[in-house]
Amino acid sequence: MTASISIHNEFLELGIEPEIGGAISYFRAGGSDVFRPMNFEHGFAAINSGSFPLIPFSNRILNGEFRFEGKSYSIPANWPEGDENAIHGNGWQNEWLVQLQTKSSCELAFTSKEGWWPWSYEARAKFELVDRKLIMSLGVRNTGDETMPVGLGFHPYFVCSEDTRLLFNASKAYLPFGEADAVELSSNEGHFLDFRNVRSPKQSQLIDHNYDDWDGIAYIKGCNGKHDIEIKADQNMRCAMMYSPVGEDYFCFEPTTHSAGAFNKKEFLAKGGIALEAGKQVSATCTIEVCT
Repeated sequence: MTASISIHNEFLELGIEPEIGGAISYFRAGGSDVFRPMNFEHGFAAINSGSFPLIPFSNRILNGEFRFEGKSYSIPANWPEGDENAIHGNGWQNEWLVQLQTKSSCELAFTSKEGWWPWSYEARAKFELVDRKLIMSLGVRNTGDETMPVGLGFHPYFVCSEDTRLLFNASKAYLPFGEADAVELSSNEGHFLDFRNVRSPKQSQLIDHNYDDWDGIAYIKGCNGKHDIEIKADQNMRCAMMYSPVGEDYFCFEPTTHSAGAFNKKEFLAKGGIALEAGKQVSATCTIEVCT
């Protein structure tokens, strides 16, 4: 068993749970929660945390079945509440090992052998607190002999209040596997899924939608009722998933390398999917800055 890890600087505090999928148990700025704090009473699982890594894919693979380079693959459903799809990869359901720790940084590693995921890989997750920024990096190296499909993402749960506002640019929004019914945001200004103008992340109906052509920047005003936040992702992450359930005091804004449902698309690469050759590696970085 790997013990919980705490890192900090003068303004920020971060709790990490290597044993629980490399999840974040808390992220605080000036003593106030920015991420939803982990509720251990609900179980020792990453889905109860403040954030967790999405690897080797984000969101869902329909019924766990997909094709890649002319071959068919089937992986078991892995959501604890009966979802028939494979979801969020396997990094969040396995123990990560601590590779390096300092006062304000930590690096974890996870090795996935062929099994639930048909390819073997090694993953690294790094967390750094620099001034008022949390810098999260996630990387994967293909340790097998064949090219493997891969995607990366982060799944933070932001604390919000009735005064919280969200702003980001993207071209269209749709439910996982529902691209045929996508909302083209440029021609639907004011739609409840349109955050190109500042609005509350809490609407009168569930938001559980993928956003394509995100520009890599999002702003949260009044996160936790106190702090303004800037989310900035590197050039490898130009999709985002938003999950905002009605009646809860949090919402998720998840930077990802590929769109939801990409593994079930013939246009896998065009949707941000990565064909990672044997021995090669890829990484992505997301920065959460507490501006005020």
